[in-house]
Amino acid sequence: MKNILLALAVVTSIGVGSLSSSSADASSWHKGVPKEIRGNFGTKEYGASLTMGCTFRAKALVFGASGMPTQVGYNVHYKRLHRHSYLLRYDAYANGLFKGGRKLKMPVKRVGKNLRVFGYKIIFYRESVHAHK
Repeated sequence: MKNILLALAVVTSIGVGSLSSSSADASSWHKGVPKEIRGNFGTKEYGASLTMGCTFRAKALVFGASGMPTQVGYNVHYKRLHRHSYLLRYDAYANGLFKGGRKLKMPVKRVGKNLRVFGYKIIFYRESVHAHK
């Protein structure tokens, strides 16, 4: 009888202990834009001479495509998904056809010095700031 009570006490303490222990969430949201993806990026021409571009600053982002309204994001947060892969969450004001919104999401993956944005197969190449001296 003592063995059964002892076993029951051990099982109960393990169960209560596992419920009360809290672990830190390694993939929590951080403010701003990760340093490794900051900068100016653009695509080469594709299709009917179309291009896309994006700029990532410390606390803001700008995304635009040919013939489409520009998205200016503020209140940016990020979550690291994998190595060199992030999910950005931002707020944006309405602009033309773009309705804007809160907590919009943009997946970004670094590929070498370049980026993949929104899961497009097109590579966004880093643009040099001092290209025309």
